[in-house]
Amino acid sequence: MVFEVEITEVTTKDIAKILHCTTRTAQRRISLLRDAYGMQKHQIVTLDRFCEYYGIEQKHVHIKHHG
Repeated sequence: MVFEVEITEVTTKDIAKILHCTTRTAQRRISLLRDAYGMQKHQIVTLDRFCEYYGIEQKHVHIKHHG
């Protein structure tokens, strides 16, 4: 049995673009989010969690990561 799971990681660059702020402010915002959810620094912030915390409808946020 195979399960497909899509987890979209939100980076500080993504947050800066979405919230129209500097990279440093985005770092502070991601830190606040991690504190609110009791997350450690190494844990990724998902798009779901980001949208939930900032009250943004996920359908309005599309992140394209080029690899």
